[in-house]
Amino acid sequence: QWTPDGPPPASQEDLIDGNELGKGLEFFKLGAVEHSPDHRMVAYSTDVKGSEYFSIRFKDLQTGRALEDELANCSSSFVWCKGSDQVVYTVIDDNHREKWA
Repeated sequence: QWTPDGPPPASQEDLIDGNELGKGLEFFKLGAVEHSPDHRMVAYSTDVKGSEYFSIRFKDLQTGRALEDELANCSSSFVWCKGSDQVVYTVIDDNHREKWA
């Protein structure tokens, strides 16, 4: 469990709530969830159609707010770069093949 600097929280903190993200959707699959090396951000991939084309989204852990940035038509996996300001991911083409990273 990751906690921000300062005193430990009184209770557990959920970084990503898949039940909340999928609320009201016919289909929802949470792919990967990874915090950045500096622990300031978390990135997560979701499929909301059942197509296995995932979107990668980001959440600022200091504010608790999701960013508007979205990487669409991706595979479910990705990796943070050491500087915590970039992720490497693969884009999926129309034939569901990895097109480029």
